[in-house]
Amino acid sequence: MTRRLGSTCGKNNSRDFWRALKGGPAIETIRIPVQYEDLTDGLMKHRIEERPILDPHSVIHFLFETAQLKIPPAHVQQYWRHHAECGEEWAQDPSTHQMIPLGIFGDSARVSTQFGSVNIVGIFMSIVLFRPHSVRWSRFLLFSIGEHELWKHHTLNTVYRRLTFSFNCLFEGVHPRFDQYGHQLPPHLEKNAGKPITSDRQCFCVTEVRGDWSWHKKVWRFEKTSWTGVRVCHWCPAKSKGAWPELYWNLTEQSCWHNGNFTLGEFIEQRLPSMGICPLLELKNFKPSCIRWCLMHVVHLGLLFRVNGSAVNLLLRAGVFGDPESESRSLLLARAYQQFKRFCRDKRIPCSQSPFKENTVYKKDGDISFTLKAYNGRCVLAWLSDAVYEASLNPMQAAIDERFHLITCALRHLARFLGLVEAHGRYLNLGCNNAGHGKPKRATNIQNPKVPQSNSQ
Repeated sequence: MTRRLGSTCGKNNSRDFWRALKGGPAIETIRIPVQYEDLTDGLMKHRIEERPILDPHSVIHFLFETAQLKIPPAHVQQYWRHHAECGEEWAQDPSTHQMIPLGIFGDSARVSTQFGSVNIVGIFMSIVLFRPHSVRWSRFLLFSIGEHELWKHHTLNTVYRRLTFSFNCLFEGVHPRFDQYGHQLPPHLEKNAGKPITSDRQCFCVTEVRGDWSWHKKVWRFEKTSWTGVRVCHWCPAKSKGAWPELYWNLTEQSCWHNGNFTLGEFIEQRLPSMGICPLLELKNFKPSCIRWCLMHVVHLGLLFRVNGSAVNLLLRAGVFGDPESESRSLLLARAYQQFKRFCRDKRIPCSQSPFKENTVYKKDGDISFTLKAYNGRCVLAWLSDAVYEASLNPMQAAIDERFHLITCALRHLARFLGLVEAHGRYLNLGCNNAGHGKPKRATNIQNPKVPQSNSQ
C-alpha cells in the first residue's frame, strides 16, 4: 500500500525512487499496535504487527547524496530571516538559521480497490524550499495504513515517535547510534551510526506540521477545541461564544486573544490531553506556531462555501437572473450558470464546474452552502464578486438588502486576497524577493478586482 500511494506522480519518478531504494537500508519495518475485527466473536481487538516505514533521515540521505539535491544557502538564510522578522517564535534562534526547513504532513483519503473502497491514512515529508515543476515530486510518503486499523491514538503515536526520533537526528545532522527506544541498531544501520547524514554535514529542522482540522484533531487530540466548538483555536483563548472580549470576531486590540498566543507551556496545559500526548511535541525547536492549517480547507472548502452560497442567494433574491416569485430556483440557477460560463470564457479561465444545482446551494436543513471543488470555488468567487458589484450599481436590485454594499466589499476583498496569494511566490510581502522559491503564478487569469470605496467599508 505504501508503494501504491507513493506512485501517483508522472514520468515514473516514483518507480525509479522505489527501485533505487529496493534492497537498501531505507525501507524499514516498525512494530505498531493495530485494530482488527475478530471474526470469531465479532469484537474489535488490537495486536502488534510489522509495517513498512521510511525514516526521514534515510530519505534525506538518498536525496542529497544519491540524487544530488541542492538547496542554495542564500534561500535557506532568506527563509529564516523572513520568518524571524515576522515574529515567528520558532525562527528566533540564530543557531537554526543555516538548517534546511522540513515539513511533515498527514491526511486520509478514500482509495478504490478491487474489493471496494477504503480510507487510507498517509504521512508525508516535504522539503519546504524544494519547488519542482510538479508539487507531487516534492512529497515523500513515509508511512501509510488503513484508517480502520488505527487503534485510538496509540497507532499514530507509535509511528510519530519513530518519525520524531528520525527528524531529531536530522536536526543534529548525523545518523542515529541507537533506535528510538535506546536499543541497539540492526547491523545494516549500525555501520552508519554517528556518521554525517550528508557529506557537507548539513542539518535540518522541522518548521511545518501541516494538516486540516480533522487531521490535527486526530493527532493532537485538542481538549474541547474544534472549529465547530466554543474554543475554536489551538493557539489562543478565542471563543465562538461568551463575553465580547473573548469572541474570535472581535478584531479590536481589546480582545483577550489579541497578542495572546499561548506559550509552549500554556499550549500543553490548556490544549493537550493529560495522557497519550503526540510525540511530535518532542521535535527539536518545536513551537505551537509550527502547527499549520491547510489554506485550501479553511478558505476554499470552508469560507468560500458560505460566501459563495450567500452571494448566489443574494443575487437570486435581487432578481438578477429572473423573477424569484414566478420562476423556480432551478431555472434561475441554470441562468446563473450560463452567466458564469460566459465570464470564464471571456476571462479565459479554465474551469470544470458542472451546472449549478439547487441541492448544491440549498441544503435540506435550510442551510445555505455552495459546495464546490476548491479551484472551482475560487473561480465562482471571482465571478460573484463581479456579479454582485454590477448588481450593487442597480438601485432596485441593491434595495433588496441594506447590507448590499458591505457584501460587495467583502466579496471583492476576498477575491483580491486570493489573487494576491496566487500572484506571489513563497512570501506574501510585496517587497520580498521571491527568487528561487517557485515562480509567482496565477491559478487563473483572474485580475485583482477593484474594491469600491465607502465610509461603511
